[in-house]
Amino acid sequence: MRAGIGGLVLALGAPDGAGLMWDAPAVGCPSEAALRARLDALLGPRTLTVDARARVRAIDDRYRLELQTRWRGAVDEQVIEADACDDLAEAAALLVAMLAERDEAASADDLDEGAPEREVEIASESEIEATPAEAELAAPAPATRRGLPRGLSFTALGVVDRGSLPGIAGGLALQFEVRWPRLRVFAGGLYLPPRAVPDAPSYAVGGRAQLGLARVGTCVRLGDRRIEAPLCGALEVGGSAAAGFGIAGDRGAHDPWVALAFAPALVVPVARHVALRAGVDVVVPLLLSRYVYGGDLLHETAPVVVRGGLGLEFQFSSEILGLPENR
Repeated sequence: MRAGIGGLVLALGAPDGAGLMWDAPAVGCPSEAALRARLDALLGPRTLTVDARARVRAIDDRYRLELQTRWRGAVDEQVIEADACDDLAEAAALLVAMLAERDEAASADDLDEGAPEREVEIASESEIEATPAEAELAAPAPATRRGLPRGLSFTALGVVDRGSLPGIAGGLALQFEVRWPRLRVFAGGLYLPPRAVPDAPSYAVGGRAQLGLARVGTCVRLGDRRIEAPLCGALEVGGSAAAGFGIAGDRGAHDPWVALAFAPALVVPVARHVALRAGVDVVVPLLLSRYVYGGDLLHETAPVVVRGGLGLEFQFSSEILGLPENR
């Protein structure tokens, strides 16, 4: 085995330069021992007489195999894509083993007929005869996916809120998500720091109010790998705290916060495992807070709250987590 840039490069040895060279990412792809064991199991007592070079590269959340084989003087190249690197390793080992079996049969025919060695054109993958089980393993993955990539994600957003607190409030939202092909389930929190409550007309009293809440919800995933548009719904539970000042001295109050939110968003990848996320939440509070000091109504929660958010989503794919991709 020799080290290769970005992964492992290994050659499964055989006489006369024959063998299988495997160049693949070290994370998410089979090890040298696993591939050697699978090829040995397929070959049995036969000697490997095929020279094959298999190169695997990760493209987004899929893998692409470029397989070049040299067999009885002919060269064949194939490109196969799949969701899991294990499937490509299985396909490469199976194709090489089947060529070795065909070479053994062709060599036996040459000996029987006393014919000199001749060049044989390698059949394409679709022409190679195989059992139904082998064909299923060797066949490339379908061109269409069952959904978007699955995995986990962590999102940090800067938030601008209108209606929860007096005026326009800024804050921070954090969110953890589990992503399935067409569904997201999330849990997170939002904090709006203390904001000044406007003075009453008498200019004698005022205060500051803040809001903290937790939210859970789910999203329907729309879009593709370039732009995703999740449509989300959430339940928010938390509380607001206010501290006032005025003629009668400092006063404090706490109010519960319960609300339902509709939260469409837009997720655009900007780097591997990093995406820009923007969204607008429409929130309907089920409990309205009223800030009253000395008989003066300083602020009341709006019946419909609007929030805008912008930040980064850090995505951890199923390959990084060691989970199988969409089977």
